Amino acid sequence: MKKYFPGISFQEKQVVINSKNGKMEEKAIKYSGIGDGSIISVTSYQNRKSEFPTTPLAGAIHPATANKIDFENGSFGYTEIYPY
Repeated sequence: MKKYFPGISFQEKQVVINSKNGKMEEKAIKYSGIGDGSIISVTSYQNRKSEFPTTPLAGAIHPATANKIDFENGSFGYTEIYPY
């Protein structure tokens, strides 16, 4: 399918905004395309007060297969790839 429809892809994005200070606390993005599989990438920002994960998209990450990335500023992220 990718050979015949190389430009077809999908991106879904969900964010959590702290209503008290207006800052983003979590960002979850899912990329998927025909023949490419899916990639879910979630970032939880520093000084986050809420429980992780908050968005349904971030909750779809399986802890046994996700790669965790710790950033120097106290933020962390997870990436999980689902090949087709």
